[in-house]
Amino acid sequence: MCIDETGDPKKKGKATDYVAKQYIGNLGKTANGVVSVNAYTVVDGLTYPLLFKIYKPKFRLKGSDEYQSKPQIAIEMIREIKAMGLKIERILANSLYGESSDVICALTKLKLPYIVAIRSNHGVLMPKGQRVRYNRWRTYDQPLAQHPTQRHYIREIIFGTRRSVRYYQITKGSTDNPDRADSWFIMTHLGGNIILGIGNQYTLRTRIEYGFKQVSHELGWHDYLIDRLQKH
Repeated sequence: MCIDETGDPKKKGKATDYVAKQYIGNLGKTANGVVSVNAYTVVDGLTYPLLFKIYKPKFRLKGSDEYQSKPQIAIEMIREIKAMGLKIERILANSLYGESSDVICALTKLKLPYIVAIRSNHGVLMPKGQRVRYNRWRTYDQPLAQHPTQRHYIREIIFGTRRSVRYYQITKGSTDNPDRADSWFIMTHLGGNIILGIGNQYTLRTRIEYGFKQVSHELGWHDYLIDRLQKH
């Protein structure tokens, strides 16, 4: 299951509830629009939307509303979906949720496996005298939807002694200077010898998101979202 947010721009006015000037992921910039937190999944190669909730900016709240951050909305949605009885193999999410201690604590309590993105400056507490160790790079081939397979490189980053939560850096650029290349960081509590599989598992998120865009277009997601808000 993938947790992410998406935005739908609205060119003029604020007559529709919860429309505000905010970051719209579809555009990659701040614009006037509405944002939702979404949960979607892939089953037998097909992407399905499971649940979505509207993000309500503080300055657009109505009398009966209670403000929830996007991570708080995500936690609520995960609990609802788990209560439906669906079997969740793993949770995938970007750094907005990976950097949220509330989200990670909730996933841990719910005993849900997760692979999440984190920032490059993600902080980890270590006992005095311990150091950060970067293991050697390993090569793996990343299958991409409707594109040729791409060569990626991954290494584990160990903060002091290895713990149940593990950290990895992935790059598709030069391993000599990965900070300047296309590089990202992930965190997981999956155990075992996972280094050559964790990268493919995480980037499944991109494939799910691509499928979600196709599905949402066919479903008229934007029109449904705006129509629901206006009726609300």
